[in-house]
Amino acid sequence: MPVLSSLHCPTLPSLLLTLLLGFTGTAGEEFQVNQPEGSVSVRAGDIVTLACNVSAHSPAGPVLWFRKNGPKQQLIYSFNGSHFPRVNQVENTEVNQTDYSIRISDVSPKDTGTYYCVKLTIGHPDMAYVSGSGTYVSVNDAGTYYCVKFKEGQPDLEFQSGPGTEVFVTRTSSHIAPGAPERHLMTMRGTKLRKNLL
Repeated sequence: MPVLSSLHCPTLPSLLLTLLLGFTGTAGEEFQVNQPEGSVSVRAGDIVTLACNVSAHSPAGPVLWFRKNGPKQQLIYSFNGSHFPRVNQVENTEVNQTDYSIRISDVSPKDTGTYYCVKLTIGHPDMAYVSGSGTYVSVNDAGTYYCVKFKEGQPDLEFQSGPGTEVFVTRTSSHIAPGAPERHLMTMRGTKLRKNLL
């Protein structure tokens, strides 16, 4: 069972942080943390749901979500009532709480990374933890991109737009023919500017 050997989280209380950093986690045999999805792909601006279930009758202790991107690890959500922007717990009507799934709204490429659902077990003198296998989230900055020409010297900028190019993963570039009138060129996605003047 995958176990996080080091968790870095400056937002946790100092005592909890000390315990996490000073203890090499061991996987308990009496319960499991299950993340059924190994990877999820989502478009920028959408909502992604990350599923996590903990075995019933697991020992007392909080459940946390962490994101790992390269060497960095960041606390994403804690089920203790704290406020985490854009992250919410999935509604759960079960009497025995075993579902610790979360939703992240308005995702962007910076949210790319592997997300771990971690169960802490509090005891004396150590705090052990067991993690799920992790869910890798990839965010594609997809959408329809428009090459737009803006005329200079007009009170209201008039523009002429191409038909648009739908982009699924990577951006495309456009070119203006030599000798064309001097105009500003912008690349737009929908109604939002995506690049500066070229």
